Amino acid sequence: MKILYVGKEEKGAVIVNHVAEEFCYGVDYTGFISTSERFISNVLGSINRYGATIIDVEDLTYSKEQIIADISKILNSGYKGRIIIKAMGYSLTSDLISGLVMAGINYGIMSLDITAARQELKNALEGKSNFNKQQIIDNPLIRTPIINPNIESNKPVLPQNKPCKLVGIAGAGNRIGTTTQAFLMTRFLLSVGIKVCYVQFNNSKFIESLANVYDNISIDTSIGKISYDGIDMFYDYKKITEILKLDYDYYICDYGNILLDNFELASYEEKNIKILVAGSKPNEILLLDKAIDKLYQKNINYIFSFTAENDKPDILEYMDTEANHCYFADYSPDMFMFNDKIQNYEKIFSIIPVTNSVNNTTENETENKKEKKKKKGFFWRK
Repeated sequence: MKILYVGKEEKGAVIVNHVAEEFCYGVDYTGFISTSERFISNVLGSINRYGATIIDVEDLTYSKEQIIADISKILNSGYKGRIIIKAMGYSLTSDLISGLVMAGINYGIMSLDITAARQELKNALEGKSNFNKQQIIDNPLIRTPIINPNIESNKPVLPQNKPCKLVGIAGAGNRIGTTTQAFLMTRFLLSVGIKVCYVQFNNSKFIESLANVYDNISIDTSIGKISYDGIDMFYDYKKITEILKLDYDYYICDYGNILLDNFELASYEEKNIKILVAGSKPNEILLLDKAIDKLYQKNINYIFSFTAENDKPDILEYMDTEANHCYFADYSPDMFMFNDKIQNYEKIFSIIPVTNSVNNTTENETENKKEKKKKKGFFWRK
């Protein structure tokens, strides 16, 4: 028997080749799949030659709704082999995974631990499922996806009666204020009575270092948690499945620098609320452009750090159609002390309707700006 791996060989080989050799199976790799059209031509056209198909959702860089629709087409095509989803570090609470399970996926590789991931693949090849629809229906954290047969693309319809819970925050560069913003958001949500935690979804080791800096810290090594000043912080994202079972209303997931090669792009993009932190200097705007080019989804909230007052109107003009999703952060030297503009977070998290945000302008103000010559700041100098 042969296995088709939908994704890049350099990512899948360490797990798949090891197990395939044990089962005496061959493996073919499709490589990176960037569009639905490529998925249809590269996968659907040849899938019947394979006894099992492993789909790495990290290597499908288009919308989660279309990913679910494309995989549903395989499920409905009469394909006799097993379809196995590789989504290491994901949980059933994500829209993508819960949508795939409701569409009919029964097998998944979810663990971030290599040995455990290999065992999950072995179980799948032996027909031992680790997914079922009842898990989704019974889980109160999941906005249950409903597959609508009347929609041609089989796009899942997500009920909106439950609040967003998973927040992904990333930075367009290093030392741009990403972790500071993540902590300030956590502090803000705590201040309005919401149970929230911070999850370090990067390899910075920042949270672990806090134990050497602050007193009165409590540590729970069994789940990788450090608590300080009322904030629960998790530093071992490999335990995300266990962390998501805890009773938090919101999870602030700090992904770090989006421009790094090992950035978990698909995991970040499937979060309910996505935030990208950027600087406003000329070189930092170039990094922001690179970050935006890397993103498939465009429903992003942008927070600009260290921005001069003169530059704010110009940045909003530069961001064009995304200007209504742009915010400017105050200087915050202490990330544990909330002193930022609460209007930013009220609007991002829809806590309180905001009618006069710092970054919004009226139509009359916009027209006036067009008519008068603006004072240009450093960002726009040549």
